[in-house]
Amino acid sequence: MSARVFGRAISVEHWRWKLKDRPCPAENVWLAAEGDHIVFQYAGMPLRVKLDERVVDAVVSVDTMVAPENQKQRLVTAIAPCTYEVWREAAVAVVYVQ
Repeated sequence: MSARVFGRAISVEHWRWKLKDRPCPAENVWLAAEGDHIVFQYAGMPLRVKLDERVVDAVVSVDTMVAPENQKQRLVTAIAPCTYEVWREAAVAVVYVQ
């Protein structure tokens, strides 16, 4: 789907490295599918950052994508609040959205 939305494909290995191979205190990827096709992704890249004198969990919101034919379904609007609630409950101290 990334090729259709962003104009370039990413490999499964790159996706795993960026999103799933890093420690995260909570789920950091949400997907929606129609049949065998992913039509939506909302994801955050987990990392640790120094905040004042503490090192804390953080998430950088990245690679949100919706298949062109599903863009009027308001999937981001529906899912985003849930992701922030999950991260808040897991004590993620910083969420950065570009």
